[in-house]
Amino acid sequence: MSTPSPEDFARFAAQTQQRIDDLVEKGSWLVVFVGADKQTTPPTPGFSYTVGLTEHGLPELVIAALPPDVAHGTLNQIGALMRKNGPFKNGDISYEVLQGNFRVAFVDLPGGALPIANARYGADDYHALQVFWPDPNGRLPWEPDIQQRLFGVGLVAPRRGA
Repeated sequence: MSTPSPEDFARFAAQTQQRIDDLVEKGSWLVVFVGADKQTTPPTPGFSYTVGLTEHGLPELVIAALPPDVAHGTLNQIGALMRKNGPFKNGDISYEVLQGNFRVAFVDLPGGALPIANARYGADDYHALQVFWPDPNGRLPWEPDIQQRLFGVGLVAPRRGA
């Protein structure tokens, strides 16, 4: 497999931005998957994020370490919840996202972490929240006795008390 040329990358970027335009015009957004990077220390899990929620007055969303199809469905469900009820904020907890009365937490993500959102809005001109999901016992990443090997680690360290 050959390395994409700058022209190939520019064509892909233009097609992606057009797809986002089309989705936003229809009242939706794009969900992007980024594969895991096992070359980093520690390895970085794969993650998925939205682009286009900003244009609906909502924060972009990121979720890590879930299979792409599960992440896609989860982010779309959260986007729909925010369209109906208003945006989640840093530190919010919701029981409406996962079945089984499990909670998810929302934590501010530093600017510049989402490449396609950066290209669309500028690194500092959008707000993003990371969605943290619980282990099978319902514990969030910063809580005691988390089953770390079973739960998706985050892209950013959560703030205590968030």
